[in-house]
Amino acid sequence: MPDLILSRRIAARLALLVACSLMLTLVWAGAAYAHGATEIRATPSQAGPGDRVTIGGEGFQPGSDVAVTLEGAKGVFPVASFKVAADETFEGVATIPDVQPGTYQLKATGADDVAQIDFSVAAPEPTPTTLAPTTTEMPTVTTVSAQATEESVPTTESPPAAVLQPPAEPSAGALTYDRSTTEIVVAGIVLALFVGAALALLLRPARAGGPRS
Repeated sequence: MPDLILSRRIAARLALLVACSLMLTLVWAGAAYAHGATEIRATPSQAGPGDRVTIGGEGFQPGSDVAVTLEGAKGVFPVASFKVAADETFEGVATIPDVQPGTYQLKATGADDVAQIDFSVAAPEPTPTTLAPTTTEMPTVTTVSAQATEESVPTTESPPAAVLQPPAEPSAGALTYDRSTTEIVVAGIVLALFVGAALALLLRPARAGGPRS
């Protein structure tokens, strides 16, 4: 008899425990249904380290903080943190951290909610190396033009060489003129002497005869 009573008590306790478990499950499911299923999205779904990505989510507890991380084989890398709005959503722009290329889980962890999606981290594009042109200084060559040299160097003009010319011979006309003039003078002198002599001869007898009469 006592054993039967003990068995009934144990069964009642087990039934109460199961009922409480079912009730808690229904309450949790109702609460989850009330604010919707959690969800996270990223645009674009693939980016490289340092790229900016728009991350959003919904179904999280209003007013709570959501931490977004990248989880992979080499660890957990923080990405950003967002505040959930009254409509249970969040959205913002985050920068992908410097991680190795590969596939990760982009995970949003709230106060009581978690959501995650696959996210690919691409290898960074190689930066083209631009070689700056090397400048070789050429020696400066000063070119002096012939014109500039002539203008800069004063030139000394030598006086014209004296040309000795033989004395000019008198022309035939000049000799003739001088000779004629001389002859006229000489002829005049001779004529004057002759006239004087003639007058002297003529006057001499007259003077002698005059006193005699």
